[in-house]
Amino acid sequence: MNVNLTYIYTIHPNLTLIRVCKMAKRYWNISTNLLPTDCFVKYSFFNRIIISLILSILTIGTSLGNFFIILSVFLVRKLRTPCNLLVVNLATTDFLVSILVLPLAGVYQVKGFWIFNDTFCSAFIVFDVLLCTASILNLCAISIDRYLIILKPMEYAVRRNKKRMILMISITWMAAALISIPPLFGWEKEKTRNTCAYSNDLGYQIYATTIAFYLPLTIMLILYGRIFVLARKTALSENKRFEMPHITNLNEAASILLYDHKIKFSRTSSTKQLIYKRFQSNKMKKISENKATITLGVILSCFTVCWLPFFICQILVSIFDAFEIRYKSQTSEVIFQVFLWLGYFNSFINPIIYAIFNRDFQKPLKLFVSCQCKNMNNKLRNANYVDEIGGTSSLNSIIHFRQIKTDPAISTPQRNEYKYRLCS
Repeated sequence: MNVNLTYIYTIHPNLTLIRVCKMAKRYWNISTNLLPTDCFVKYSFFNRIIISLILSILTIGTSLGNFFIILSVFLVRKLRTPCNLLVVNLATTDFLVSILVLPLAGVYQVKGFWIFNDTFCSAFIVFDVLLCTASILNLCAISIDRYLIILKPMEYAVRRNKKRMILMISITWMAAALISIPPLFGWEKEKTRNTCAYSNDLGYQIYATTIAFYLPLTIMLILYGRIFVLARKTALSENKRFEMPHITNLNEAASILLYDHKIKFSRTSSTKQLIYKRFQSNKMKKISENKATITLGVILSCFTVCWLPFFICQILVSIFDAFEIRYKSQTSEVIFQVFLWLGYFNSFINPIIYAIFNRDFQKPLKLFVSCQCKNMNNKLRNANYVDEIGGTSSLNSIIHFRQIKTDPAISTPQRNEYKYRLCS
């Protein structure tokens, strides 16, 4: 039977419910399984509304963001490449987190106690560990893929096919399963009423946290470090190779290139355009390399900030339990919950990092948000054509140039001058 706390209230009428529940458990030796559910309520009504709103936004945002990534790859032909299979797998994993884990975790967080039965608890823990681990390992797989394509571009590009990507995806899911399933067969935590928590067995936590986080984090740090060093070396070599004075017009570009390389070109307007375009492409290449290096830093920083606190806390809890060190308090519970949801937040920002920073995904996402999905491939093709020709976001300049090109009243020098302004 549940304990009636009325008697305790009559003795100590000024105490709060939480304090009374603690006294009932500590001084009257009342088991947690016998306490009423009122003792597990953590927040006031107003705080529950605020927390519910925040967690709902996180859940819906995670679901929609990753769904749009999956939809982009299926609808846009340009994105149907083998390397994007890893991105789709990451988005699918995070999408499943948003529909299978976050709703139950949100209810648990707001209510303060587990309202479902033990079967739901076991399923929740398995899906939580499985999907979060698969998401982390998939980030590691993406880092390995990017490292190989940068280190050995010609050799790895040939092997970068669909079969290899499927093999990498299969390895991530098998490793995640090997971590999530063992608690069901001996490493499961003893269940208490109104609670649903991970197994704190020290042996299991060392095994699980090493494979699920610390090993992938070490691999990512090493690979991204080598990518950063390689990018810096490449940028320095390119700077030495194409180091030129500041170019302000076509005549300067043509003169410098003709003088340095002793090439006998006719100094026509079309030749100057090609020369100037070469300088512009080198400049854009350097900018692109800098952006790629910055993106790598953002990826690693966000991953570390989101997951490192939780896994440090998880291993410490297991150590304290193993050596029977008292650590449980209201503050420690709040810190653990904050770190847990910070890890879930990584599934929310993954679409932002791997899609918004990727120019191939930017335009499809903009079309999805503006509900312009009809003839998407044609719109993207036109937009890419404009970017390649003039770097502008509108077709108006291209259309105007075509009109000028066919107008007999406009002289050739005037056409070349407008084409120069369009390309620069």
